[in-house]
Amino acid sequence: VPGTLYPVEDCYLDELDDGDLSGSVADAVKFAGELDPEGDILVFLPGEREIREAAEFLTGRRLPGTEILPL
Repeated sequence: VPGTLYPVEDCYLDELDDGDLSGSVADAVKFAGELDPEGDILVFLPGEREIREAAEFLTGRRLPGTEILPL
């Protein structure tokens, strides 16, 4: 498919023992934002409920320069 290619980097963080998915997503977003404050972050989650909960959690953190777009 013709178009512009952008570099992508996969990063893996240690899994948390308490099973707090929204907290883990927030930690990953913070980590990625520190690597490249101008970049975009795409997060894949297992279901609609998890997406909604993570979006609400991140919105509550009021991260500067961040727009949360749940799909």
